[in-house]
Amino acid sequence: MNNPIISIIVPVYNVAIYLRECVESLLKQDIPNYEIILVDDGSSDESGSICDDYSLEYDNIRVIHKTNGGLGSARNAGINAANGKYIIFIDSDDYLETNCLCKLVNIADRDRLEILLYGTRTFSDDGELPQRDYYRRTKGFNIIQRGRDAIADAQRNNEYITSVCLRMYNLEYFRSLNLKFNESIIHEDEDVSFLSYAQAERTKIIPDQLYNRRHRGGSILATRKYYKILEGQGYAIRQVSHFFDNCQWLIEEKKICMKYCEIRMLVLLKLYSELDKEERKANKKTLKALLHEEKRHRQYYSPLIMLGEKIPDVFIIFNKARNRAINLKPLVALVVKEPESLITALAIRGTGNKIYLIGTPHHGNLGDHLITESELQFFRSRIPERKVVECSMRFARVFLSKIKKKIKNEDMIAISGGGWLGSEWKVHEDFVRKIIITFPQNRIIIMPQTAYYKNIDKYVENGEKIYRTHHDLYFCAREENTYTFISEYGFCIDKSHLLLLPDMALLSNRYQYYEHSNHSRSGIGVCFRDDIETLVDSNMLDRIKKIISLLDQNYKIIETNIQSKGIGKNQRSEVLRNKMNEIAGFKVIVTDRLHAMIMAALTGTPCIAFDNSTHKVHGVYNWIKSLEYIHFLSNIDNLEKDIREFLKNNTHYQYKLARDDEYKDRLISIFVNEVK
Repeated sequence: MNNPIISIIVPVYNVAIYLRECVESLLKQDIPNYEIILVDDGSSDESGSICDDYSLEYDNIRVIHKTNGGLGSARNAGINAANGKYIIFIDSDDYLETNCLCKLVNIADRDRLEILLYGTRTFSDDGELPQRDYYRRTKGFNIIQRGRDAIADAQRNNEYITSVCLRMYNLEYFRSLNLKFNESIIHEDEDVSFLSYAQAERTKIIPDQLYNRRHRGGSILATRKYYKILEGQGYAIRQVSHFFDNCQWLIEEKKICMKYCEIRMLVLLKLYSELDKEERKANKKTLKALLHEEKRHRQYYSPLIMLGEKIPDVFIIFNKARNRAINLKPLVALVVKEPESLITALAIRGTGNKIYLIGTPHHGNLGDHLITESELQFFRSRIPERKVVECSMRFARVFLSKIKKKIKNEDMIAISGGGWLGSEWKVHEDFVRKIIITFPQNRIIIMPQTAYYKNIDKYVENGEKIYRTHHDLYFCAREENTYTFISEYGFCIDKSHLLLLPDMALLSNRYQYYEHSNHSRSGIGVCFRDDIETLVDSNMLDRIKKIISLLDQNYKIIETNIQSKGIGKNQRSEVLRNKMNEIAGFKVIVTDRLHAMIMAALTGTPCIAFDNSTHKVHGVYNWIKSLEYIHFLSNIDNLEKDIREFLKNNTHYQYKLARDDEYKDRLISIFVNEVK
């Protein structure tokens, strides 16, 4: 075939029962000129003849027959034979969604991409959908960025995905890297996947689940050949570590390489701990040699990994502890990443009536930190008779059993507020349900929250049952949609236990972070989401930025979700103060982030807000819609007009929440009323 747009490379080995489904999915595409390269890697079943049958029937299918050399060898053969502008890889027991190639090509051509990433759905032969969290992305969609920046974002979100099957590559770019798949290991795409992505200048991720990955017992991914996988992980670590030593990037950019190596090393050590005694003996020397090599990078590895050089079998202890439900690894991670947790552990040991504030953030979302600071401020100023013990989400997960042993019936549990209950963030919702079940005798107060359930299904029904089992549960909804939902579905067994109250940040003492002054403001600050809650797609965002750039060519992108490993408790106030002052320096903020809008309100900064997918921005806006300097827009028709008005206006606004004291009194009443 002359000048195909895409070359689809399909390694084939003994998959006769799945091969037709795979190839048929590739034939059901909406692009006129593409080639399918079936690489028969020495199959001993009917796979090779099936390939030949298809090549006789379809002009765009080519077959390469070769002696068995493994998946890496088959992919290399396919790359060498490819003629397309783009290449994609698909395993022969998987399949593509119908009519998806045209969309991929259009995006890649329009945005001049070197790599385009897409999502996957996993399934098994019996129709079940096994959980595959390592294929799940929630952020970073529809943004054109350098590969190393995209990797850094994904690593921070624990969403880095290695599979080359979930990417479309520009073939010229891929060949320019001179990368080859290792032909003698399992997980041969680990290093190629990382190094090709890291060096790309233009990449994009789309949320569409276009690849269907089969989970089957006999596949490479499902087979527990740990000693073989050890080789693959070790090879990838060496390749990426070598790249780190030789590339000319800034050190901050290069750190993604060592983060990758650290994660791979943890996988390798976990696999080592699961080998039998003889296999461990055979692999111990190889493992120690790799760890010894990596000593030159020891500052980038956790001390636990470096301990493995001296005592590789230390990971067997961790593995046994895990199998006995003694999870030591999170405890180590907790102490390393959140040293303040030791103070929390000591506070739990104290006496006196307490409020356990559970679920506070350890990540970089400043909105959640502002809520937590506002909650702590409220408890200490309005309910001083009770000692407050702050338990971060990470701490509570590790020490829940300890809290259960120490807590008394008269102690109260407050679940930190925010917008993370419901089906979008199930891991948090599930933990709240666990707390409700674990503490049936304690008063539990869910601080002002947004709960968003995409569908009314068994997940909602199970939640209703769990919530209703607790006789002393109070739910504070921070907007009408949540209030209506919780009321209609009866999550609170006593309707008087359901309250409608503002986001806690709106009840805060803003002067703790920002002292109002008549300093000058200038320019436009722009702050938009890039995760699963965004309603602003890339086209709309481009239009918004175009409008803004006409009015201020030097507008600034700001973030309320800072990309870092997290914010410690002792850093929180300073980080919030800096962000509030930054926002206060603009003439106008344009955002779809709830707490960017709230920070603008608190600092008297004009703001134009758009909604998000859970509609919490609009819901919380209703509390402050009387503020003339906060505007909510459902579309961009009036955006330019509103920005012009704010840019011309030099008024210094003062924040005032109507009925502020009434809301605080209602919340206080929950904590001071006698526990049933």
